[in-house]
Amino acid sequence: MLDLKKLIKEANDKIKSKDFDSALSLYHKINKSYNLLSRLKKAFYRRDYEKLNNKFILYLRIKEAQLFLKNQDMDNLKLTLNSVKRLVSEVNKEKDFKEFADHVNKDYNNLLNVYLYKTSKKEFFKKIEEIRKLIEKKQIQEARELYLKIIPFYNNIVNYEDYNTRKELHNQLINLHSKLSFSEPRLIIENNKNGNYEKNKINIKKLHALLKNEDYEKAILLYNDLYGF
Repeated sequence: MLDLKKLIKEANDKIKSKDFDSALSLYHKINKSYNLLSRLKKAFYRRDYEKLNNKFILYLRIKEAQLFLKNQDMDNLKLTLNSVKRLVSEVNKEKDFKEFADHVNKDYNNLLNVYLYKTSKKEFFKKIEEIRKLIEKKQIQEARELYLKIIPFYNNIVNYEDYNTRKELHNQLINLHSKLSFSEPRLIIENNKNGNYEKNKINIKKLHALLKNEDYEKAILLYNDLYGF
């Protein structure tokens, strides 16, 4: 009978040296050896056996996610990434699991960033068109609300684009902002009734400055303050 203890150690050593495929090649030997044990010996090795299996599962999940990304299957990519995240959170409590978990998290974060970039880019242009249609229909308030929702999508894609593309995306936001007339006089007149004219006039200038500097998080907060939604 194969020595299970030695096989588990060999597999863990290969994982530690990031030779994952060689470690995985030992799976069938390890599984066969474990299944041949008595119930008592299985109980003795169960923790080490299950910990190693979790490493194998995570490695295969990452490989699966990479394949889904290659095939542009965003739905299954997201499901697989969620599965990786859940399993890492469960096994990360093990004291000797941190190094492997760090490696998995690095791959996970890289895949997640690509997923966010690709899905956000699709949603960004989709919502840009929706906003333009709302503007054509004179549904300005609805267009404004949707405009704020595209900012997170913009933030997810802008850092991964070249200078010319970033400039083009930014110009699209600025053009929409101009059409939506964020500083329309109605707002200033209504607020002037409550003695807030000067304060809101200053805040509107701040809003323009924040948008110009692409500080959209602060711009959203200030805009919500001004428009009350």
